[in-house]
Amino acid sequence: WFHTDVELNIPATLLDIQKWGNFRLDKYNTLVFPSGNYSDMSESGVNKLRDWIKQGNTLIAFGNAAKF
Repeated sequence: WFHTDVELNIPATLLDIQKWGNFRLDKYNTLVFPSGNYSDMSESGVNKLRDWIKQGNTLIAFGNAAKF
């Protein structure tokens, strides 16, 4: 994230998937999911993400995250 935040001057916020329910996604227009395991995200968390995408926001997923 150093490259994105410092070198490209694109602010990055790291979010903990374990605290997903506490985040206000309306503050963001793009989320990047690096390769990893997201299977422990609750159904309500998945629905929250799905609704956020339907509102026109962008999810970028790499590797195993794309299978999620």
